[in-house]
Amino acid sequence: MSRKGCRRRKKKSSASPKNSPNNKSKSPSGEDDKERFRDDHETVCLIEDAIQPTVDIGNLRRLAVERGLVNRRLRKRCWPLLLGSGADSTPQHSTCEREYTLSREFSSSKSSSAISPDSKEEETEVQVDKYEEWHQVDHRDRHVVEVDVERSLWSFTEGMSDERRSELRQELSRVLNATVGRYAGFDTGVQVHYYQGLHDVASVLMMELGSEIGAFQLLSQLVVLHLRDCTKPSLEPVLELLQLVWPLLSFQDSGLSLHLQRMGLPAYFSLSWFITWFAHDVKALKVASRLFDFFLASHPLMPLYLGVSAMQAMRQPLLACMEMHEAHALLSHIDITGDLMPPLEELMSSAVRLMQHLSPLGLVERSLNTLPPMTLCVVPWATWIDETQCWQLPSTTPRVIRAVHQHQHQGLQRLLSRFPGWQAPGWQAPDNESALLSKEEGDDTSSSLRRGVYHNRKRPRVLMALSKGGMVSMYVVAAVIAGYAMVKGGFGKEFGVY
Repeated sequence: MSRKGCRRRKKKSSASPKNSPNNKSKSPSGEDDKERFRDDHETVCLIEDAIQPTVDIGNLRRLAVERGLVNRRLRKRCWPLLLGSGADSTPQHSTCEREYTLSREFSSSKSSSAISPDSKEEETEVQVDKYEEWHQVDHRDRHVVEVDVERSLWSFTEGMSDERRSELRQELSRVLNATVGRYAGFDTGVQVHYYQGLHDVASVLMMELGSEIGAFQLLSQLVVLHLRDCTKPSLEPVLELLQLVWPLLSFQDSGLSLHLQRMGLPAYFSLSWFITWFAHDVKALKVASRLFDFFLASHPLMPLYLGVSAMQAMRQPLLACMEMHEAHALLSHIDITGDLMPPLEELMSSAVRLMQHLSPLGLVERSLNTLPPMTLCVVPWATWIDETQCWQLPSTTPRVIRAVHQHQHQGLQRLLSRFPGWQAPGWQAPDNESALLSKEEGDDTSSSLRRGVYHNRKRPRVLMALSKGGMVSMYVVAAVIAGYAMVKGGFGKEFGVY
């Protein structure tokens, strides 16, 4: 079909996708195949329009979420772009004082910045040249990598000879060791450690892309972005992050959440969801690749949202569980395409709606009164930066979150009581957080902002922590009985912010 024909079809792109890897329609098989072919062909045209002649990254992300990338050829071109490699292969980090006012849900991405798919060729060549060196770097987990690789690739290599499977395992071993070895030097500023489950992610990348180097380039980005909490010296940051399953499930289905928590079920059942992107329990490469389309185009916390949507789909079997071990067994090896589940596209749409209603930052806020303060994980604060076309993570957990935990409210109130002007009655709260940020720049309003209170008893929200021009000017924003309080950063030392 001509490019013009592709653009004509673009107007119909809002239709619900029917090219799910586990489509459960009751239509005759022949009609199903024809309809799926038409949908796939239309999707290919739309994706081609999104990446040529320049990349519309917002549209590409939307298509990857709503329709999927259809085939290997497109994934080989689009997965690096979705991860930000097309713009810059250097991981983006920010200090913990950078802005974290509102999460940027993937649905709000409207950028159409021009990025050449062939950009950064020179840097890619450098990576290829160093690949041999990196995969030979000695690191503490080389033996674990060997053990994991030896028991991998069974489901994705069914029908292959033992010799070919052995060759692929050698490639997989090099990919994993090179990924860790790339960050082993002291000059990188980032330390990456192997964890059991990373081989599942690498297997999908390598088998779908059909390229050892291509898999390495993507994996070496993922381990410092989407999977950053997994590649720290221990899995403690991940275990901390997994606790967010409970406030998320409570928001989606409070009855089910209460039932599971009453039996004392720990959130460890969701570990493989996050660290392997469900690849550990998915047997079909086509399904795993579709999930990777979805996760690469979404916020890094999306695997938890998808898992919670799957939990709600399994509501009745879970409510029937009376013992903790029964529920744990059902959830820890969840079959994302099993008979208990709706079609995969429908399940992903449910996860998207859940994230639109409760953003990752909103989820963290919701957890403040029920969970210990987060001090280790950083993924919930990931932000897509339109200017650089890549994800940005704080280098450490934003300290503003620690400062506003419930047990510190009394200390904050005692501090505020020493400054009678903090309840300035004449201060008018802005309609939204971005208006508040813009007002902070003005000399006339900054003093009233420092002592103003935004009265909102129903839904207190952590607003912001700012850094300007390298000089940290921290505003601690805390939920107190009266509403919102902002205190100049210098006072923060008295209640443990610094």
